[in-house]
Amino acid sequence: AQLCCTNPHVADIAAETARQWLKRTPEARMVSVTHNDWNNWCTCSNCAALIAKEGAPSAIALHLANEVAKRLEKEFPDVLIDTFAYGWTQTPPRHMQAHPNVLVRICPIGNCFGHPIRTCKHNADCREAVTKWSRISRTIFVWHYVNDFFHYMSPWPCLPSLEDDIHYYLEHKLKGLFLQANGNSNGGDFADLKAYIWAKKMWNPALKLNDLRQEFLAGYYGDAADAVEEYCATFEKAFKAAGPDYHLQIYNQSPWKNTSP
Repeated sequence: AQLCCTNPHVADIAAETARQWLKRTPEARMVSVTHNDWNNWCTCSNCAALIAKEGAPSAIALHLANEVAKRLEKEFPDVLIDTFAYGWTQTPPRHMQAHPNVLVRICPIGNCFGHPIRTCKHNADCREAVTKWSRISRTIFVWHYVNDFFHYMSPWPCLPSLEDDIHYYLEHKLKGLFLQANGNSNGGDFADLKAYIWAKKMWNPALKLNDLRQEFLAGYYGDAADAVEEYCATFEKAFKAAGPDYHLQIYNQSPWKNTSP
């Protein structure tokens, strides 16, 4: 189960723990106060009442983050309290506002990552979350996913959609971006190429995907650059041709479910 987010003693303990961490690492400007990576949120009478009032379980997680931020704001006015909009907290509450020192980190784990957020019908929940959380919190970070976690080496043509997604996030007050790739594997689908492009795009979103790809391919593959570009383009074109009912998701049991017929 999760902790009870509306219990004031929980907020006291969380704030004091964060205070001790920040004292030991005075250069830190962020501390995470967020839920564990599973469901089973608290359903005590206080939590249940807040969830009913706000229409989403995210209300209790935001409540805890707000309470910790209030307890730390005088001593650490420049520190952000990080909390997730992830899984059961992705849907924002109806009325609550984030404390000015609360950072909301949106993690759209259920997205289709082959089509842009702004156009794919599978990403409607993400669009709603990004739009509403950007109104609730002054600081938005995103935890975005960029490969097939069941089949790291399978072709996963996510680069074109990611270019648009970065700009979509920026249009909604994005301040920070983390891209989770193949951290549990020794390799992945064009890991070096993608890491290069992602790093460059996060440094300067105005850079163009195709320019960065050609730059990397020429420097990394030399005379084979054109052949590798043809390989990359083949999968991107095939996925695009498959139409809007085929999607790239990060947890599909069969790799061919993530590709065109």
